[in-house]
Amino acid sequence: IAIKQDITLRKNMEKDLFESEKRFRGLFENATLGLYRTTESGKVLMMNNALFKMLGYNSFEEMHNADLNSNGYVNPKRRKEFIQNVKSNGIIIGFESEWLKKNGSKIYISESARKDFDENGNLFFEGTVEDITKRKLAELELQQKIWKRYSTNSIVQNPTSILKLKEPDLDYHLLMILFPRGM
Repeated sequence: IAIKQDITLRKNMEKDLFESEKRFRGLFENATLGLYRTTESGKVLMMNNALFKMLGYNSFEEMHNADLNSNGYVNPKRRKEFIQNVKSNGIIIGFESEWLKKNGSKIYISESARKDFDENGNLFFEGTVEDITKRKLAELELQQKIWKRYSTNSIVQNPTSILKLKEPDLDYHLLMILFPRGM
């Protein structure tokens, strides 16, 4: 007695799963934004090539030993704010902070993340990181120029002089950068 079983369907499903995983892995590894998964305690569980290169590391293994809570953020309070926001809201979008690279230099980043739980109920975060250093440095330079321009024109000492600006639209936008909460 012989029993035959057609395993074509199973083989096709395995092939489809393999192709799907291959496409996902390619997307993850070749994304231009940094992608990660970390624990609440700061341990890096997953990270793509863009993120470890952004931070000056040579491989995931090298970054895997880093602790984001103690040496990832320039200001550790920002990590605490990030964790609190994600835990409270489930998601955070466009959270800006300064991170430390492997060599100790700073970069400005914009981070978006969500919280999730593993099969044991442990909290972890999955997110994206974009290096916004060039933009932030340009903003800081612009703020310094604006401050110099308006402080020398005594607008700070005489706020009513804003009514006499030569380029009202441009000057209004520049003042909003300089004084985001108003004067």
